[in-house]
Amino acid sequence: MYGMHIHKKVIDSNDKETGITIHFVSQEYDSGEIIFQKKITVNKGDNASLIEKKVHNLEYEYYPKIIASLLDI
Repeated sequence: MYGMHIHKKVIDSNDKETGITIHFVSQEYDSGEIIFQKKITVNKGDNASLIEKKVHNLEYEYYPKIIASLLDI
């Protein structure tokens, strides 16, 4: 799953946390070696759109940092 589908599933499942996983690309979807993970809390009243915004904020913060660390910048 990806995008809004996963955020809706988080709400439907009453999950307390969600987040991002940054991993190396492999031949199979989402199966590469994990490089980094970061979680956020899902608060009561959060909807899929708000979760999407929170997750995007994690991506905007951490993707550049992780890429820079891999390139040893």
